[in-house]
Amino acid sequence: MGEHGKIYAVNSAPMSTGMAQADESFVSPVIYDKEYIPFLIKLCKEKAIDMLIPLFDIDLPVLSSAKPQFEKTFVAVSDSGFIDSCNDKLKMNEFLISAGLKEVPVFTRCKGSIQEIVYGKDGISNDIIPICKGMEQVQELEYYFRDKFKKGIKFMIKPRWGMGSLGIYEAGDFDELEFFYNKTSKDIYASYLKYEAGNNIESAVIIQEKIIGREYGIDIINDFKGNFITAVIKEKIAMRAGETDISKVVMHPKLYEIARIIALKGRHIGNLDIDIILNEDGAYVIDMNARFGGGYPFSHAAGIDLPKAMLAWLMGREAEPGCFIAEAGRVYAKDIELMRLG
Repeated sequence: MGEHGKIYAVNSAPMSTGMAQADESFVSPVIYDKEYIPFLIKLCKEKAIDMLIPLFDIDLPVLSSAKPQFEKTFVAVSDSGFIDSCNDKLKMNEFLISAGLKEVPVFTRCKGSIQEIVYGKDGISNDIIPICKGMEQVQELEYYFRDKFKKGIKFMIKPRWGMGSLGIYEAGDFDELEFFYNKTSKDIYASYLKYEAGNNIESAVIIQEKIIGREYGIDIINDFKGNFITAVIKEKIAMRAGETDISKVVMHPKLYEIARIIALKGRHIGNLDIDIILNEDGAYVIDMNARFGGGYPFSHAAGIDLPKAMLAWLMGREAEPGCFIAEAGRVYAKDIELMRLG
């Protein structure tokens, strides 16, 4: 930022590459440590930090709840309810349905057996227990899956509270379905995903039919008051380890309208990173992340400058219109660069 300020990086892992890019960096307690928030508050006071921008899903609910404790630092995080709708795949489907958008049906364990989640007029009940479609026999759903597999349809097994590609598997038959269901459960409780899953062992894993189609990543930009500004749509050309490797910035009125609907419904602040699969049946939102996602660099390279806009909003000014103009048709690829960390 030069004369305009400094960038401080904080991570519990000292060998993070982001630490090497900042003006100063600090090693923090892990997110769920009781000293994590006090550590950040103290750092913000000592360094007179004006804005805190989290980049990790697990950070979001913790920081959203702690926002009032940061007296002079603006925490660029959406409200807890919307964060929950993004991080929890069951609640994400509830959000999509309430917005009139298509969702991928979800199956999870309920009362000891795998059952389909259905949504009543008031959504899913409480914050843990879903409404389950009544099955007279557990075997009935097994027949459903076996019939789908015979037709060549595959299913994705993934964490209910998931990030990146951790714990995601594809099943092509019922034996694989059972194996990967158990494997995903073990992956969750052997990783940081266990923090959001908590004690919800029975419903921490979900199953969804694999949707075939063209996949897009969208950066949906709102201002700090939750007003929709714009959306940048990128067609995914190649993926690697759950991240977009090559993408093309495109104009797509239908997907832009979906992005606008989500922005107006959720009223997030800053960036919302979503993934959509488009086929002849419609557009399916398969993931939402209320933060800068791994696809934002493509938007930035095409002309978007959300960090600059956020600094303007922080100072109570209008952002320059040029911050929100992306040149369609550009194709970008991520590269691997060696970096010295010590």
